[in-house]
Amino acid sequence: SLKKLRTLDLSDNSLAVLHDSIFQEGLPIRLLNLRNCSVSRIESGAFRGLNNLNELNLEFNLLSAGSLRHLDIPGLRVLHISHNNLSAVQGNALDGLPSLQFLALSSAQISKFPRALLNSNKDLEHLDLCDNHLKQLGREVFASLKSLRELRLAQNSFLEVPYFSLSNLSSLEVLSLSGNQLLAVDMSRLSGLTRLRELDLSANGISSLSGFASANLSQLSSVDLSSNSLAALPANFFHLSTSLRRLDLAQNKFRQIPTAALNLPGLGWLNLTGNPLSRIHDLSSVRLYPSLQEIHISGTNLTIVTSKDFEAFPSLLHLFLDQNRISRVSPGAFRSLPNLLTLDLGVNELELLPQERLQGLSHLRLLNLTHNRLKELEEFPQDLKSLQILDLSFNQVTRVGKWTFRYLENLAELHLYGNWISAIASDAFRPLKKLRLLDLSRNYLEKLPLSAFRPLETQIRSLRTEENPLHCSCDSQELWEWLRDHQKLVDVTTRGLRCEQPPELRGLLFLDLEPPRFCSTPLVLKLAIQDIQPFSVIVSWQSRNHSGLHGFRVAYHALDRNDAVRGKLLERGLRTVKLGKLSPDTRYLICVVGLGNWATGGNTTHPLLSDSPSTRCTEVRTLEAPVVGEGLPESGSILTRRLGLIVGSCMGFVVFIVLVSVLGYLKLKKQRVSNKRDQPLPQEYISYRHFSIQSGDNAQAVNIGTTSLTS
Repeated sequence: SLKKLRTLDLSDNSLAVLHDSIFQEGLPIRLLNLRNCSVSRIESGAFRGLNNLNELNLEFNLLSAGSLRHLDIPGLRVLHISHNNLSAVQGNALDGLPSLQFLALSSAQISKFPRALLNSNKDLEHLDLCDNHLKQLGREVFASLKSLRELRLAQNSFLEVPYFSLSNLSSLEVLSLSGNQLLAVDMSRLSGLTRLRELDLSANGISSLSGFASANLSQLSSVDLSSNSLAALPANFFHLSTSLRRLDLAQNKFRQIPTAALNLPGLGWLNLTGNPLSRIHDLSSVRLYPSLQEIHISGTNLTIVTSKDFEAFPSLLHLFLDQNRISRVSPGAFRSLPNLLTLDLGVNELELLPQERLQGLSHLRLLNLTHNRLKELEEFPQDLKSLQILDLSFNQVTRVGKWTFRYLENLAELHLYGNWISAIASDAFRPLKKLRLLDLSRNYLEKLPLSAFRPLETQIRSLRTEENPLHCSCDSQELWEWLRDHQKLVDVTTRGLRCEQPPELRGLLFLDLEPPRFCSTPLVLKLAIQDIQPFSVIVSWQSRNHSGLHGFRVAYHALDRNDAVRGKLLERGLRTVKLGKLSPDTRYLICVVGLGNWATGGNTTHPLLSDSPSTRCTEVRTLEAPVVGEGLPESGSILTRRLGLIVGSCMGFVVFIVLVSVLGYLKLKKQRVSNKRDQPLPQEYISYRHFSIQSGDNAQAVNIGTTSLTS
């Protein structure tokens, strides 16, 4: 039934003793884990018959060195036996493991390493002796290991590099001597390590390095000299190691980048963190670091970044200047870094970062300005169109303007937490079409800018707003509704958003409250009935501003009889409506219902006709119908009125036509009389009056000088 078993994990049990034949002979397991099982003794034959076992883990047990002799597993390749007491280990302890390739003996309290301990393990490739009490190693201790590729001797008590023991390890690729007590290293005595790729000499007291003239470590790619006492490097520092790519000089005593690094044309990664640097490098040097792509200059004494500091690094991709004392960045300081992807200026003393300082960084993906003293944010330049992560947390920014981020079209993460922000423009985040994370927590926002959040709701995945002094009032009702509707983007911590004001709500979770707790003002403020007629009324109302308002529903029904509820749906901009087809002398209940996310939509047939935060109601009685005649039915009265209206209209029209005709006739007659009077007389018609006048004149003329007959 166990023929297919390949892994057996018995870790963290209490086994104490591994008895003879504890495991079934012929068990096909390849990995056996006995880690932390309180095993103190292994009997001979405990692993007999486990012919397929490749890996055995006996770490964190109570084994003594004598138990190693009972490890008779010819096919075992990996043995973890660290954190046991093997201080009395003997030379033949591992003779039963001829196929061993990986051996971990760290933290085993070994102070003397037997010369012949590894004689039977000729295929060993990885040996871990870290965290023991070794001070020296015999000359021939590794003589039989022709395939050893990794040797770790960290956290021991070596006062000197065991040169003789290492001299014949031509196959060695990784050597770690960190955490010892080395003071000086002669690289020429390691020339036999022709395949060495990684050398770790960190956390020693090294103050002197020598022997580089003949140190032909041509395959070396990584050197760790951090946490030592180096103040300078030899001029020929690893000058023959043309493959060197990584150099860690952190936590030393350098005051600038050592000029010896210029002899490493292939250097791509450099760490100078924790050195007392007062400047970055010697500006008088005209040589370049042509291959350097990443540099760490953190925790130093730098106070200024000059315009020429990075002209020697044309290929730089990642620049870390965090945890310094930088208070000023000179104009054009980063202009010579067109390929820069990461710029970390966090934990410095910058109060201002003008827009010009970031120009030219067209490929920048990450900009970290956390824990500075920035008070105002200038508009980020158009060159930062590739920026994806911007960290402005823990500054002193008080407001975010409309155009601050308008060119950051590819921004995915924006960290603004821990500032003094009290105002955000409504369009501040609108240009950020790819924003996925926005953190505004720990600011001074009494009212969260919902108008700024709305343009982001289709693409944002995480919104953090906790630890703001939120004023929970009617103005925040819309925010409450929006956060409730967008639970997926609201972070768990944002659900911890608490009210600061009013005092009676202080400390309460905002999203756990219901709107009536923080807003007692109804949505419909006033409701009035105007122009009351027997068959119609006009309804008018006032409402408070609420952008979540979709519209209104005016619902009404008669109270004097069993009447169905009727209603009208109106747009949000309307505030008055006329209700017709009512019955005269009837009492009606009329309600105006605000429609939004808090209520059922427009398809509601029977809305709740009572006062509520979103509804206001009132009663009204229509006027009595006018009396037309005794005993006449209501419908006859209506027809009579309509007939009278028609007859009156026709009569008026006839009178109008007659009046116009009479006036036209009179006007025409008057024109004829006038024309007749003004017509001239014919030549042949002479009246008596004409003759009378003429004869009178002539008679007067005749009488002159003539005697009258009567005289």
